[in-house]
Formats: sequence, C-alpha cells, structure tokens
Amino acid sequence: MANEIDWNGFSKKTLTEDILRGLSDVVNWHYVFQYSPLSEAFIEEYATEEDWPIISHFQKLSDPFMQKHEEDLE
Repeated sequence: MANEIDWNGFSKKTLTEDILRGLSDVVNWHYVFQYSPLSEAFIEEYATEEDWPIISHFQKLSDPFMQKHEEDLE
C-alpha cells in the first residue's frame, strides 16, 4: 500500500480509504479485531511497516461504530 499506483486515476491508498469508509457503516471493526485472526497478537507478529497505516485506520473506524452500536442497544 505504500506504493501508490495510478489505476484509472485512482491510487491504492484512495481506493482503500474509500472502501474502509464505506465498510465502516456495516462492519463492526472492534469485533473484527477482537475476535478474528486480526487480533493484536496476530498483527504484532505478522504485520509489516506498510500494513500499520491501514491497520490503524481500521482500528480508528471501529471506535465510532462501537459507540453508535452501544447507544442503539441502550
């Protein structure tokens, strides 16, 4: 992801951010990181430096979703 490739006017970074933004409304990222192979232990073991900005972005997206979900449950 560090290397931006122009693909019909889009870069991988832009596409990734757009996809993440769209998914944030339907995906419980907190759950994904807590209960999937994307757990912190897995990430720390296998993630490369290039992966960290994307992982960080996923984690940031999880917080607003969790807050909204918790409010809906109350």
